[in-house]
Parts: sequence; structure tokens; C-alpha cells
Amino acid sequence: MVSRNKSFIQFSISLIFLFTPVFLGAMNVNETINLKKDGSGILTFSYLEKEATVKGKNFMIGNLPFTKEKLADYFKAPNSYIQLSTVEKSQKDNTMTQVTVVISFTDISKLGDAKGLAHTNFSYTQTDSGAVLKNTINPDFVKTNMVDQIYYVLKSEGDIKSSNGKVTDKSAEFFRGKDYLNGTEINFVATVESDGKTTSNKTVAGEEKGKSCGLFGLELPFLMLGGLVFSFNRKRKKLKS
Repeated sequence: MVSRNKSFIQFSISLIFLFTPVFLGAMNVNETINLKKDGSGILTFSYLEKEATVKGKNFMIGNLPFTKEKLADYFKAPNSYIQLSTVEKSQKDNTMTQVTVVISFTDISKLGDAKGLAHTNFSYTQTDSGAVLKNTINPDFVKTNMVDQIYYVLKSEGDIKSSNGKVTDKSAEFFRGKDYLNGTEINFVATVESDGKTTSNKTVAGEEKGKSCGLFGLELPFLMLGGLVFSFNRKRKKLKS
């Protein structure tokens, strides 16, 4: 499992370096999601900006830090942990500073709680046709962080049944450039094959099991009392006969 995760991390970072266009004075945001059928997975989140702009903003643009010391604080979220974080010069342009954070999560809906992902919302909802993954980016995220383009790659464990991105087998790509980032909400949506279970469903099932055990505990004394009464009545009948 560790080797598979490591391979995916390397693949995600390679995709980011390969497909990230470089624009002067503009923040580029890239996300690669490796999604399992139960809604857990790995998020590789990357962003880059002109080194001169980063220094001029004191290594902090909006809620996106450009120092390794701040990454752990800005990208921590419930039910997740940071596997890798780097701050380095872009391989395509050494005048650009690139930040990459790899986050392993068990509940994708909690990722938006991280300060670095504020004004974004992730959801994973079970439906009759499959599980719907949705990532909504509020205009405040684009404005606060001076975002000029957003690029997604989704790699799904199950088949991708539909998406507003370009679907190829079990992958979907989604791009929005500055012409689309005009103050409107951005939504990346995909319906994927799932196992019909999520973390919340498993919790509910556990609670129901607990309730059943609790009821049996209450019923047990009455069952034992009923058995004793039945046994006593049988003995009385035998004595009379």
C-alpha cells in the first residue's frame, strides 16, 4: 500500500510539472485527486507564482503560504494528514516558486476545513447512479489568492460515469483559465462508481448495532424471568398429576 501511494504521489507531481502553464504575475492552482470508492484518497495540491511577487508579498499570498514552516498549519484538516510538502523553484521556469502539498484523507468533505483551502468545498454524496464528487471554489478563493487558472486531474478507483471535465477511462481533467474566473463560482463535478459506503454510513451502521445490543440487554432479564415462570408452572403440573 505504501509503495502504491508513493507511486501515485510521484505520478501526480509529474503531471503538475508537465501540464502547468506559466504566466507572469499570476497564481496557478493545480489539484490531482486519487479517489477510492469509499471516498478516501490522496490530494496533491500545488500552486506557483513569480518569485519576485512572492517575496514582495512576504511569502504569503492570500491564504496560501510559500514557506515550508507554514504549510503544516495551513493544510491540516480533520481525518487527514500531510504526506509531503515542498517549496522549490519550478522546473519549467526558475523565476517561479512552486509549492506542493500531498494530503492523505479518509473523508474528502473535511478538506475545506484547512486554512489553505478556505473558500473551497469538497463533497462526496451517494446516489442511485453512483457517488457524486463535487469541488466548489468560491470567488473569494480566486480573488484573495490572485488565482489566474485552475487545473484538476481526478483519478478514480471506480469508473467515471460522467463529469463536467474531459473523461478518459478512470480519469477526468478540468481546466478553468482567467476568462472563466470572473467572479463566479467554479464547480468540478464527477459521478463515479462507488462501494455504496461512506465513513458516515459506516458510523451509522455501528450506532445501529450498538442500539440493538442495548435493547437486548434490557430484554434479557424479562426473558430469563419468563423462562423461570414457565419452568415453575411445569413442575407444579407434574406434582399435581
